[in-house]
Amino acid sequence: MNQNLLVLTVGTGTAGASSNLAQGLINTIAQLQPRRFWLMPSSSPDSLAVAELIREAGVHGFAAWTEGAPYRLIENPDQLGDCRAAVRELIRQVRRELKPGERLLVNPTSGTKQMSAGATLAALDEQVGDIVFTVGQRRDGVVITGTERIAGFDAGEYFAERDLNLARDLFAAGSWLAAARVLEPHPQFLKERALGLCLTEWSCLNYAKAAAHASRFSEPLRSHLSALAQWVKNSQLDALVLADLLDNASASLRASDFGAALAMGYKALEYAARLRLFTTAQISPPYHFDAISALPLSGAVREQLRATTYDDGCIRPGLSQVIDILASCKDPFAADYRSNHALKKLLGFRNQLTHEIRPVAQEEATALITRVRDLVGAHMPTPQVPARPVTL
Repeated sequence: MNQNLLVLTVGTGTAGASSNLAQGLINTIAQLQPRRFWLMPSSSPDSLAVAELIREAGVHGFAAWTEGAPYRLIENPDQLGDCRAAVRELIRQVRRELKPGERLLVNPTSGTKQMSAGATLAALDEQVGDIVFTVGQRRDGVVITGTERIAGFDAGEYFAERDLNLARDLFAAGSWLAAARVLEPHPQFLKERALGLCLTEWSCLNYAKAAAHASRFSEPLRSHLSALAQWVKNSQLDALVLADLLDNASASLRASDFGAALAMGYKALEYAARLRLFTTAQISPPYHFDAISALPLSGAVREQLRATTYDDGCIRPGLSQVIDILASCKDPFAADYRSNHALKKLLGFRNQLTHEIRPVAQEEATALITRVRDLVGAHMPTPQVPARPVTL
């Protein structure tokens, strides 16, 4: 006996000298040989009578809807919505009885057209992959009793197509991780899923994991992300990382994640200041106070840095301190930053968000990123980075 469960709709039968609906359904059950089966007649007396004939025939495996009611009746067999809802309810109950390795089959052949369509929709709604139909030789428009055979429909292709369309919409909206999760059940979309996971890790600056996912669909992208991962792993400052941070900010902006865009724009500016310190004075993290104090700093800046030096002899400067160091060295990047009052106002707003409960507006994030790009572009070249895929 097959380890399957079966749900069948039950109609009233169509008059014909060569057809017997009850026997036809009994023959269907005999071919499928389920461990248990459930009948779904309509509330029509004729439909109930057919279900009773099957039950009284003693077919092995009959299961009642409840202890007091043998069937989950379809009260309105001509209403598609009611048919769909009733079958969904039964499927949900039957699914609880599935054992490991068993399949749930739905046979929507019998009944009104609305019953058949509703049962098919319900099976698809509930992710039932096995929909089977009773077919055979026909006379007078109905299957001749005794010629029944089973025609299956594997809904896997339908589910895959549906989920791919949903994943594409999610991906286009910037919900890369959600798109990847939707595609997880479908091994034929391995590359598409890897793309969603890649952009998710990339947006988090997890370059090594992003590169691993990119290896499934793009060697140029894998190479780019691997290079970024190496710079970060070695704690080395490079214009490639700066270019990627700016691109990451723009990607968040396109995804309408304005808070993330604002934060990434700030991170890019701070990284640019550190990169400027490295390119002009060859000083990079960890920032030892002795190395920085050797620069032509003003007395006030030197003392302020000394006061924030840790026990290991290093300072951990934020953006304002790096700008102070650059300004003491008469660096034009620092001078332009300090004179850019609109940019500093936007940065101040970013700091206020730590204490305020309100969303970041698109205009605010866009303005910050634009001004950071302008400042960086005026003082240091950044390499071209590969375009991030925007469609799945």
